[in-house]
Amino acid sequence: MVLEQLLGQLADARFDRVRLRSSRTRQVLGITPDSRRAGPGMVFVSLPERQRENPFQARAALERGAEAVICDPATPMPPRAACVRVADARAAFAQAAALFHDHPARRLRIFGVGGEAETRGRVAASLASLLHACGLGTAWFGSQACEAGGRRLPFGADHLDAFELQSHLAAHAKAGGKACVIEMLPSLLDGGRLGSIEFAGRVTSGLGDPAVVVPEFLSPRGSRVRLDLGGVRVVACTPLVGRAQVMALSQAAMAAFEAGVPARTIAGALPLLAPPTGFLEPVSLGQPFGVFVDAGGDAASLAVALRDARELAKGRVFLVVGPRPDASSAERRALADVAFAFADEVVVTSDHAGPGEFRALASEFVGPAPDAGVRIEPDRHEAVRMAIRSAVAGDVVVLAGKGGSGTQRLGDAIVPWDERRHAREALVSRGYVGGEF
Repeated sequence: MVLEQLLGQLADARFDRVRLRSSRTRQVLGITPDSRRAGPGMVFVSLPERQRENPFQARAALERGAEAVICDPATPMPPRAACVRVADARAAFAQAAALFHDHPARRLRIFGVGGEAETRGRVAASLASLLHACGLGTAWFGSQACEAGGRRLPFGADHLDAFELQSHLAAHAKAGGKACVIEMLPSLLDGGRLGSIEFAGRVTSGLGDPAVVVPEFLSPRGSRVRLDLGGVRVVACTPLVGRAQVMALSQAAMAAFEAGVPARTIAGALPLLAPPTGFLEPVSLGQPFGVFVDAGGDAASLAVALRDARELAKGRVFLVVGPRPDASSAERRALADVAFAFADEVVVTSDHAGPGEFRALASEFVGPAPDAGVRIEPDRHEAVRMAIRSAVAGDVVVLAGKGGSGTQRLGDAIVPWDERRHAREALVSRGYVGGEF
């Protein structure tokens, strides 16, 4: 896209064409709010929050060769700088990103899912899985993971800026995708990253949950549910695990139906659903006990996971959990209270704790908890092995806190981390290599 074509379409833009004359016919290769990524062919956006942290970021972007700067009226700029002043830089960034990618959201049916954090992500993941199983080819941008264009990204949507979000939407549309579900995260809303996106439907999780899908039988291997929707009444088996997930599926089914998906199509999709990333996500290699990866890193979300685990378990509930250093002391204490209230065996391990932090965090977490049933293991890989090594038939193992996280801190390094892989390795070490249990 030509620079002048892009900048000329921004709403409420004020710019000096003389300043842009030398570069207005240049091709724009991308748009970024990070001055370190600015360079020839790039347009830099000076966002207010970053401008407060670094008042010289616009100058740095221009020195790196940025073609132009989009900024608020009060942003100081060097003389003769190629800049476009707008009333709202964040809104202009979202608009420019959509323009650059030719408004990919207009080629997709976009669904937004809001509500409380402990239910919002689960409903969003269920809706994305359901729409995809109905043949719509659905992308998903959530707190735990992002999937678009046939690719799973190793981070949540709060790590995406407006340009990156539009880029993934464009890739999904180009790959033949038909729909997209976006979890309405506060970071996306406050940062204006969802501007220029028109929603085909909005869902508020946890409000008036429609009883269109109800559980008839729950087990660690999946659920048998009854669907009553649009005159269609069927009983079907689904790989989704736990009562909370069935409730989320109920809201997802109603949202899909209201968006025009036939009830019979929804019914036929139930056995095809993929377990949602980070919400009691099963890891099975034929073992006679359940192993689940869950994102629950706070008291509310962990309580949901452990209530379901307790209902599913015929034996003990094992929990691997770590107090996060970026949480407050009160938040870590609340997490510990939930852990010791619902789990029979708790392995306290590291969740992004740095060198020297873990011992103090673990001591605070355990507090006056009884010694029986509590073990401390700073090596998260070994903690996973420890819990899985102890489980027997009928038990349930919950690996909490890393359901959607793709990294872990080891010493001074941040390394890639896939909790599912570590769980599978622990199962293989016990001789389980596949099949159903």
